[in-house]
Amino acid sequence: MSKAQLAPEFTVALKNQVGELAKVFSVLARGQVNLCAYTAYVEGEGGWVKIIPSDAQAAAQALDSAGYSSSKKDVLVIEAPERLGAGAELMSKLAEAGLNVTHSHATVAGPGTVLVVIHTDDNNKALGVIG
Repeated sequence: MSKAQLAPEFTVALKNQVGELAKVFSVLARGQVNLCAYTAYVEGEGGWVKIIPSDAQAAAQALDSAGYSSSKKDVLVIEAPERLGAGAELMSKLAEAGLNVTHSHATVAGPGTVLVVIHTDDNNKALGVIG
């Protein structure tokens, strides 16, 4: 059985240089914001980190106060059993419902459990399909 919910995800623009993740994570920690999930990547001279914070308002305030450029959108956060083929089944359900996945990342969240983050072109519909 999977548990799915909508959560805010911030995309923060960063420079592609040593220590940038440490800086933004320190800003969030000083703002009393815990990271529930994140993914980071670079392309050329720029980079981005996508974060799902424990407190969206505190995260926005901390990022803004530190001068970071960010955007926010809702994503689906799914906690599901880790098993062979589960990812294929999940993505097939979304595809069969006519939903386009615009980004996704996942990680093991403990013995037998996976945490999946998905953004689609209609997250409310996706929540109904998954939930």
